[in-house]
Amino acid sequence: RLGHAVETLKIDGERQVWCLCRTRDGALYGGTSSGKILRITEGQVETVFATGEMLVTTVAEAPDGTLYAATIPNGKIFRRDAGGKWDLFATPAGTKYVWALAPHPDRHLVAATGPEGKLFAIDAVGRASVLYETGKENVLSLAVGADGALYFGTANPGLLFRLGPDGRASILRDFG
Repeated sequence: RLGHAVETLKIDGERQVWCLCRTRDGALYGGTSSGKILRITEGQVETVFATGEMLVTTVAEAPDGTLYAATIPNGKIFRRDAGGKWDLFATPAGTKYVWALAPHPDRHLVAATGPEGKLFAIDAVGRASVLYETGKENVLSLAVGADGALYFGTANPGLLFRLGPDGRASILRDFG
């Protein structure tokens, strides 16, 4: 079968690219294990921001083109403005890790965090409030459904949740 072409790209000075996000303009943004955000276009790699944090866990693009990036171990979320400048946007209280971000039509931005397994809703000015507490460890994955429901998965014990637009949560699967 025909598939995507695979190309190796050496990134000097980096051990790992932890996450990737393809933006509408076709660029790839990567978060590294040294806390940097890279922009990759046409085989060229450019460091666009150094967060000062240990690791960039996720990069996400909002419908308006705004980019967000999350880090560990201080649970910081950074935002790129229309001029391309990156700044600290939010630090959800009591979190060490922000593992995933998802733009949301009703909540601006949702963050999956740890080590206490909370989801945070973050408004347009960076105020974070607890949206849901799993009572488990880290929430590692996060997606928004077509109806606005949130789907998210925890580390140990490996639960897949659905949080509906009505605020009701259910466990869809226990992966043990």
